[in-house]
Amino acid sequence: MRWTGANERTVKNWLAGTYGPNGEHLIDLLRNSDEVLDAFLSLAGREQVIAAMKLVAARDAFAAALEEVDTFINGAGRSVEKSPETLGCRHEGEG
Repeated sequence: MRWTGANERTVKNWLAGTYGPNGEHLIDLLRNSDEVLDAFLSLAGREQVIAAMKLVAARDAFAAALEEVDTFINGAGRSVEKSPETLGCRHEGEG
């Protein structure tokens, strides 16, 4: 209710399936709830948009994790070399 400003009876009608939210309330729900947005896009046949949003979120999380790793490594006073040898990786055919 606080997302949309709708009264309790109105929301109960939405949940009961008696009525649906008007356009303004629907936009408020979409803005505030990833679950509502996913359901809306899925019902509209726009699963590719959901997949793209999840990829962007995963990329952002990965970038944040890499930033944390870099901060940790640099904070430890170590220089970071990005060659496989310094990371302990072996090339094919090596011992």
